[in-house]
Amino acid sequence: MGERKLPTEGRKSPRFGYLGMWNFCLGPDSPIPGDRLRVGILDIDGNIVRRFEQIRGACIDAGYVDFFESNRCRPAAHEMPVVDIDAEGRIAKVLCPHYTQAQGMGLYLQLLEAWVTEHGRKEWAL
Repeated sequence: MGERKLPTEGRKSPRFGYLGMWNFCLGPDSPIPGDRLRVGILDIDGNIVRRFEQIRGACIDAGYVDFFESNRCRPAAHEMPVVDIDAEGRIAKVLCPHYTQAQGMGLYLQLLEAWVTEHGRKEWAL
C-alpha cells in the first residue's frame, strides 16, 4: 500500500484528525482562511467521502442598487446553511438552516462533533 494522497489545500484537523477529518477552510478570520466553512472526511485512499460545508442558500433580501450608488444601496443577503454533503456531491442533510458567527462557536462545535462522530472512521486517521 502506497502513501495516502492528501489534498493540496487546507490541513489535518487537530481536533478530529484521528477520524479522517481535513479542514479545507474555516472562514475568513481563521488560520485556514477562505470565504466560507469547508471541512471534509478523507478515506484511506485520500478521497473525500463526506463534506461539512456552509453554502449560499435562499435569498432573504434582494438588496438595492441605484445608478448613483447612494447610501441606500446594500448588497443582497442570503441564508448560509451548514449542510452535510455525501460522496456524490448531494446534500444529505441540512444541519443548520442559517448559521452566522454571531451564533457562537458552541453551536458550530456541537454540529461538527455530531457529524464527524457519525461519518468519520478511526481507520481513516490522518
